[in-house]
Amino acid sequence: MVHFLNNNLKVRWSFLLCLTFFYLKSQSFQNLVPNGSFESFTNCPITSGQIFYASPWTAPLCNSSDYFNACSNQMNVPQYAGVSSSYPAYLNAVEGQAYAGIALFQQSEYREYIQVNLTSTLTTNTCYYAEFYAANIQYNKYCSNNLALAFSPSQNTAQSSLSCTLINLSIGINKYGNPILKDTVKWHKICGIYNALGNESYLTIGNFLPDNQIDTLNLYPPGTTPYYSIPNSYMMIDAVSVFSINPSGILPWTYNDTTVILGDSVYIGNTMGGDFNPQWFTIGGSYITTNAGIYVKPVATTSYVVNYTVCGTPRADTIKVTVIDDSSVTENELRKMQFKAFPNPTKDELIIEFEMDFIKPREIKMLDVLGREVKTVYIQNKKQKINLQELNNGVYYLQLQSSNGLKITKKLVKE
Repeated sequence: MVHFLNNNLKVRWSFLLCLTFFYLKSQSFQNLVPNGSFESFTNCPITSGQIFYASPWTAPLCNSSDYFNACSNQMNVPQYAGVSSSYPAYLNAVEGQAYAGIALFQQSEYREYIQVNLTSTLTTNTCYYAEFYAANIQYNKYCSNNLALAFSPSQNTAQSSLSCTLINLSIGINKYGNPILKDTVKWHKICGIYNALGNESYLTIGNFLPDNQIDTLNLYPPGTTPYYSIPNSYMMIDAVSVFSINPSGILPWTYNDTTVILGDSVYIGNTMGGDFNPQWFTIGGSYITTNAGIYVKPVATTSYVVNYTVCGTPRADTIKVTVIDDSSVTENELRKMQFKAFPNPTKDELIIEFEMDFIKPREIKMLDVLGREVKTVYIQNKKQKINLQELNNGVYYLQLQSSNGLKITKKLVKE
């Protein structure tokens, strides 16, 4: 389907895909989302449509949203790679042993949502941070975009399973650029900053846009058969949080210093959007560009400055990129990191080959030219074939990071 921008949608959020969230656990900040990780429950789920067991969560408009918990044989959350008896879901929870599940879209604007009453109403002109995690379930044929979080002053009451229709709410947050969420083995973090109106008492997660504004993608390569093949996108949801922040104080993300090998390039920044307006400068004050992040290729250790705003408050951060000459790294350390990616340019298939054998799986991130993560590849073998059919033609970057922060980045062209 073709995605159309909704110009009438007035969003009060600065969209963020946060790189580091380091103080959610702090007792100084109160999560306004009760049972945000769905760990508390009144009964173990025994079939679909039982999100209400994770009280006080409900399924607005229709009682059809699902609840997964490791306590259940029928709606299981596996602690290791396994298959539940009802759904082949291979993903562990972000926190604990439970999460929710919703149909993000289905034909004729069928929708499922999860909703909760916040522990207190948001305060006028107060800055809030919110985040949740999402991942595709593995039995569906399709994935899509438009997963979002919205606030509202009143609840949408549950009715019947025949009322799973579109809810008309203004989008609060969605992932930067609103991409199709492809991953089935890794959770996507979706987060943002919100300047409250002052009457918001409920939080709802789902797809708030009509069918003609949805982009979809077939998750299964040609010749394979999914468990559930009708046009349907289904997402699991976990670890939902909302709390107030001081736009002049400590923020729930940080711009991280990084390391790069001489002659290589690296992406710095994050994927913030909306009215965040990040402007990049050299340490000497020369303007570079306005973007969420930038690729840099310094020949010596260099620092960069980014200016931005949070709920109208101006901020600035400095990011240091340490350049490592090959001669300062042991030959063995470099060899462990070195890999080939071919053919390049490529069409629908890529081969990743490491120079040395390894035991633990390697994680290679694929980033677009804006630094947005579009695919994560888990390399199990020294030489492994990767399917790229779901990616659009264009320029991408393959990025591998070692445990000590050293990054290897390779440019890839898909045509």
